[in-house]
Amino acid sequence: MKYRRTSSLLVLLGAAHSSFALDQTPLFQGDTIVVTATRLSQKLGESLQGVSVITAQEIRDAGHQTLAELLQSRGGLESATSGGIGQLSSVFVRGTNSSHVLVLVDGLRIGSATAGTTALESIQLDQVDHIEIVRGPLSARYGSDAIGGVIQIFTQRGAGPIRPSISLGAGSFGTRTAAAAAGTAADGLRLQAQAGYVESAGFSATNATAKFGAHNPDKDSYRNTDVSGALSYQWNENHEVGGKVFESSGRAHFDATASTDDYNDQRLSGYSVYLRNQFTSLWESMLRLGLATDDRVTVGAYPSTFRTDQEQALWQNTLLLPHGRLVAGLEYLGQKVGGSTSFTQSRRTTRSAFAGYEAQFHAHRLQADARYDDNSQFGAHETGSLAYGYRINPVWEAVASAGTAFKAPTFNDLYYPFTDYGYGYTYSGNPNLKPERSWSREVGVRYRDQRQRWSVSAFDNRIVDLIALRGDYSTVVNVGLAHIRGQEIEYRGKLGEYALHASATFQQPEDADTGKPLARRSREFGTLGVERASGAWRLGTEMVAAGARYDSAAATPDTRMGGYALFNFNVEYRIAADVSLRARWNNVFDRQYELVQGYNTPGSNLFVSLQYQPR
Repeated sequence: MKYRRTSSLLVLLGAAHSSFALDQTPLFQGDTIVVTATRLSQKLGESLQGVSVITAQEIRDAGHQTLAELLQSRGGLESATSGGIGQLSSVFVRGTNSSHVLVLVDGLRIGSATAGTTALESIQLDQVDHIEIVRGPLSARYGSDAIGGVIQIFTQRGAGPIRPSISLGAGSFGTRTAAAAAGTAADGLRLQAQAGYVESAGFSATNATAKFGAHNPDKDSYRNTDVSGALSYQWNENHEVGGKVFESSGRAHFDATASTDDYNDQRLSGYSVYLRNQFTSLWESMLRLGLATDDRVTVGAYPSTFRTDQEQALWQNTLLLPHGRLVAGLEYLGQKVGGSTSFTQSRRTTRSAFAGYEAQFHAHRLQADARYDDNSQFGAHETGSLAYGYRINPVWEAVASAGTAFKAPTFNDLYYPFTDYGYGYTYSGNPNLKPERSWSREVGVRYRDQRQRWSVSAFDNRIVDLIALRGDYSTVVNVGLAHIRGQEIEYRGKLGEYALHASATFQQPEDADTGKPLARRSREFGTLGVERASGAWRLGTEMVAAGARYDSAAATPDTRMGGYALFNFNVEYRIAADVSLRARWNNVFDRQYELVQGYNTPGSNLFVSLQYQPR
């Protein structure tokens, strides 16, 4: 199928038609409640940002095996994975770099301060309750990294009488999974515990076109064990204390040379405690302390260890004003790195203050944010944003926004030690680097009624001081300028007995200095899903499509990767009220496609699971 036909189809479909406001858990009061866009709870339809939510039910129904697949099919993002399950995965939000999206798990930053990214491949879907994706600059709320947007992952939280759930699955490539969870809430006490396991024999991550002699035809297997938990106590309607635990540990084999057995042992973890208080009817407060760790050990031809510990503290206050709400707070981030690489500096701190105001005056809505970050490495940095919405009538609204954002250099960028690789080639970090900075603006129109919601928006993002290799490859410097502009269409709704979701992005992500497209980003991509339930059966089909991309910044013809369209199918049969049999068939027509040159992608594959889930 030609991608232009796919894009046209999506365009036509899009055109058709609490007592604690700081609670990080979604409520359902006629509409989904989201918190990531403003740090305050608000209905999804009231957000002035481009927000997508993937609910717990949607995650279960879709039956995806990896987080990257789920995000691409439901979140309107592009992804690139270097092989099968457990291999390095990246996502691109509105054409920005994979390091330009901030990933949070229950409000904590999870990631590597040396690589500058989050190991999405290590976060298992059985840990996830729901996901909020906010597209656009959010540094004015969250600080560094949020140039393209924020992805916040929420783990499960106990509710109601005790509710155990169990799932077992098996599928292609020798994949087997098992997961169990249980939660309850009574007399102010909430408790949730979860554990999961996945293993896969996999397939060879690389093929014969892999560079630097990395191809090894052996299968690259993966296994992972994960746990998460939550405990809280609310002794009256105004005060609550609690904590959350998140951990995922896995071993992923990969190809580094033709003759070695290489693998990464990766552990992600997050631990946090919080105190929430409503001191008066006008003042709410939340204090949260947390520690997140990214620990990677590489064994094989090029052994190494890298560990990042991120100490985090947040004090957030919300004041109810006559015409809106004011949120203000202080934040602390202490990052420490260690391992086999000896950095000249191994620790940095960021102390921040932020404030935001949202209000509604008749048909007019306003959101304003400002933030001050003081980083021990590069000094002070200020960011801000402003958004405006005009309610034309009960179902139509026009919105506009603008904002600044930044990305701090990584420890590798700044302090990687001088290394002589031979053949006259040396490399070292550059301690004089400045943060990457962006200026973004967006306009759009939205429609929303009881059965469907769709939006059309246009965005323009300019990123300066991009960090890139110097011409002689000896270090990195601030030389780049990127210009990304485009349009987005998103649709969700019901047409008769069919539930539909669709998204399409048309963009021009370019290096402004050379006019060439940014690596691994297409000019058009989108998804289309249709689902129908009848009696004990639920049937769904899904298409994921993307245009041509280049695997290098030079965009030479030999690095071009062709466009593709994948069709997936999922089915559920409800054996009993609480027992379901699910099956997902990916890449039904066994299309061959590339996400990263030299790396294989899965052909047609099947996964079947049996789940006990009290309703």
